[in-house]
Amino acid sequence: MDVSVLLLVILVLLFFCLIATVIYLLYFVGILGAVAVSVGKPCVKRIVIAYKNHKGPYKNCGPHFSEAYSLCPHLQSIGIYYDSPNEIPANELRYAVGLILAEGRDEPDPELIKLVESHEFEITELPEIDHAVKSQFPLHFDLCSIIGAWKVYPVLNDFIQRKRLSAHPFIEIYSKGIIHYFAPLSKQSDFFVPGVKYKPDYYINERDR
Repeated sequence: MDVSVLLLVILVLLFFCLIATVIYLLYFVGILGAVAVSVGKPCVKRIVIAYKNHKGPYKNCGPHFSEAYSLCPHLQSIGIYYDSPNEIPANELRYAVGLILAEGRDEPDPELIKLVESHEFEITELPEIDHAVKSQFPLHFDLCSIIGAWKVYPVLNDFIQRKRLSAHPFIEIYSKGIIHYFAPLSKQSDFFVPGVKYKPDYYINERDR
């Protein structure tokens, strides 16, 4: 085989290998592929969480997750988002960020409670529910949280509006390799942590729009 032909074949093969690698990486981080949404039991039962309340643009929540993670890297992180950025000014958006200290019938380690309270985290309990609108997204590195929000929330919101469901607030749970998203269909007021006022009329109006 002529050398020039051989080089051309090698270049073509390398090109297709590069394309295949890029496509694989796009699937790996979740950019490609459909977002599946369903109604069912969320990924957690009753949970005890350590949290801090925040107000401002949701895009600024990253440092708060980093703060929580740095305290206890082995625990699942949680974010609770109370307001619609389409309806509420960015600087007034309410959310909570923290850690899951215990799940189900388990109670948190007293030493763990002391640790998080020493860093000004509050402690509360969120109930177990049987029905929520839910989805998930791969978590391989920090950027996945941004890609996940960009991909998942439009699909979740569209599903909720089409089905005319009262599903709120939006909750993210960061597990090993997966971001779980869900919005409760019952006991919604119990997911409003102390310090965040529940406004049922706002959510009724949001559903009917």
